[in-house]
Amino acid sequence: MRPLARWSADHRRLVVVLWLVAAVGVTLAGRAAGTGYSDTFSLAGTDSTAGAELLRAGAPRAAGARIRSS
Repeated sequence: MRPLARWSADHRRLVVVLWLVAAVGVTLAGRAAGTGYSDTFSLAGTDSTAGAELLRAGAPRAAGARIRSS
């Protein structure tokens, strides 16, 4: 670790530039990957699905919130 620390101290401007490039690269990669968030799923034939359907039928307000972006 000492050689890396010594090199980093000797080349501190380059190290800062490399960190900035890395931060921008990670940010751009994250944006390129997009947001694949989805709250829909299907588990047909499971006890969990049957329970969720029962709850939705009997007490829709207690069955969970649905958030839809406009």
